[in-house]
Formats: sequence, C-alpha cells, structure tokens
Amino acid sequence: MSDGDGWLLLAAVAAITFAGASAVPTGNSTLEDTFQTTGSNSTTPSRSNIPTGPLASCPGFIVGQRTDAGMTLRVYYSPESGGLNCVSGTRNSAVNSNSYVRTEIRLTRYSGSSWPSYAYATGAYGQETVTGAYVTDANDLCVSANVAYFPGGGAEPQSISMRQFACR
Repeated sequence: MSDGDGWLLLAAVAAITFAGASAVPTGNSTLEDTFQTTGSNSTTPSRSNIPTGPLASCPGFIVGQRTDAGMTLRVYYSPESGGLNCVSGTRNSAVNSNSYVRTEIRLTRYSGSSWPSYAYATGAYGQETVTGAYVTDANDLCVSANVAYFPGGGAEPQSISMRQFACR
C-alpha cells in the first residue's frame, strides 16, 4: 500500500463514520435535530400542542389507513426516537374558507412523562391536508388516531378514527 492509499482509506472511513453519525440520532438528539419541523418561525398557520410544532411530513412507512366520510386518515411509523407514530389527515374534497381539518394521535395506555399522551394539529382555514402530529417512545404501545373536518357555519363536524392499532 502506498502512502496515498493510506490517506484515501482514512478519508473513506471518516466519510462513512460521519455519514452514519448524522443519519442516526443518538441519545442526545432531539426530533428537532432529526426532522424538519414547523414552529413559531413557520409561515404555516396551524395550531398544535407540540412544543416544536408538527413535523413538515411524516417519516417512515404507513401502518394504518382508512378512507371514509370523504376523508383519508393515515398513520406512519418510524423507529426514530424510540418509535415515532405520525398522523396525516385529508378532506378528499374542497375545504371552504371557514372550514378546517384537525388530526389527533394518542398513545393507548401510555404512562410515561417524556411526551404527552397525545398530539394534535389543526390546519388553517381552507387547508385540505393536515400532517405532522406525532408521538414518540411508541415502541411496544398501541396508538389511536382521528381526523375531523369542521365545516363551519354551525354544521356538525365529521370524523373518522382508527383505534388501538400499530402495536409494535
């Protein structure tokens, strides 16, 4: 091996180590470090009980989906942060300017205190899809999720749910 080959090998090992370290969160990472989030500096006019705001998109893969009453509810799972479940809800037709969509996700029988037992995200008036309410430390726990459409003008809200599923 020539001197140049040794430096090349060292550079390759360093690059692989750095790439692996940045892709996998450590015990000191937060979701803010791992995922793009929206919050008080965002132009998204949504409301949520999540301190850093809802995620910009749900990571992972779909573990549950239901379409009914003109809405679609999807729940995603990612192994990040001890198991992350995230919800996305869509009203499958136009949402007028005085109506809104709200999603909610809840850990079933959750007894920990590191994150609330549920999270919600409410979209802006007229927004058809609301994504990004999430709960962490969801491994070995089931979740329940809901999407609701609030049509405004005194009309009754419509909602669909999935209960106690995605138990990992």
